[in-house]
Amino acid sequence: GTAIVLYMVTYNMLMGVEYSLGDVVVFLVKTALYAWLLGGLIGFGFFAWIRAAKNKLDHNSGLIQVALTIACAYTSFAVAEGLFHISGVLSTVAASLVLAHKMWPEVVSHETMKTVWHMLEYLGNTLIFFLAGALTGNTMVRIPFTDYLHLISIYLMLLFIRAALVMLSRPILQFLHPGRQPVSWPDAMVISWGGLR
Repeated sequence: GTAIVLYMVTYNMLMGVEYSLGDVVVFLVKTALYAWLLGGLIGFGFFAWIRAAKNKLDHNSGLIQVALTIACAYTSFAVAEGLFHISGVLSTVAASLVLAHKMWPEVVSHETMKTVWHMLEYLGNTLIFFLAGALTGNTMVRIPFTDYLHLISIYLMLLFIRAALVMLSRPILQFLHPGRQPVSWPDAMVISWGGLR
């Protein structure tokens, strides 16, 4: 969320908007801090609504509560971005944290809530990676061959730097293990390789 706010500042600067240091701080506070406050307020509002819909004897209560959580996500994003022009992502995260902390004792059907949100998560990830792959594939045909060589050299350099840091950190890493076992060379190599994935 904060990265998106910083991206917006950088993008605006590239589009010709002049920012002083004070302007950047004000922009960050406005778009980030206000987004958290707005998301918290929306989250508490929807929590009260979810609590009011708690009736274990009514078959529709679970459906209403699931629909309210989905509506909370969309409302917090749309109100933040569309109405107040602040970070919708941070507002949604704040609203969801309020619900995650407060609503579970009030939820009628935990299984239904988890199943619906796991399915939405799966569909969202599938859609994002499909679109990213399609856009990347479309762009890859117009990239000069020298840029591919640069990417490969950057990748190999990052892999080397990560391996060097992990190898040099092996004495420190053993203190993180409850039994104070040292990190073996094969484990360090797996950590180095896996860190780039």
